Amino acid sequence: MKKFITAVPLQPEGRLGEYCYTAVGNQRLQMQEKTSFPIITAIQGYVQTDEQSEVIAVLVDSDNARYNYKKLKQELQEVSTRVGIPCPTLREVIVPEEESVATHANTFRKLIDYLEDQDELFACLTYGTKPLSEAVRMSVQYAYRVKTNVSISCVLY
Repeated sequence: MKKFITAVPLQPEGRLGEYCYTAVGNQRLQMQEKTSFPIITAIQGYVQTDEQSEVIAVLVDSDNARYNYKKLKQELQEVSTRVGIPCPTLREVIVPEEESVATHANTFRKLIDYLEDQDELFACLTYGTKPLSEAVRMSVQYAYRVKTNVSISCVLY
């Protein structure tokens, strides 16, 4: 299954911008509409009509992330309707705000629980703290190396 992993932004309400991303070197990521979430460009470019997919959203336990998570859900519905694809199943990985090594190790463990043999993975490293982005990157690499027939099709930053 195609799985899209992203961290939910921590910007305060009203501070999360919307951008028209210009793809460089990958036309499948080209999108005319504005979005606040780069992972939306990959969903639009890679999910086919009638194809099921999942978005795994790492959600730091904070008011800002919860607010932006609602916006992510809205944009997922909008892109699904616009492109004519089923809305991806949305999975939450809730993590504490604290930046300890144990917290990030647990985030990694939670993420790999969602990754299975035969998955095609997409990851966005744009949002979240550096250690959180590393946990996302490591989980994708782990699945590629340990699981059977897993591919990494796109990493966005």
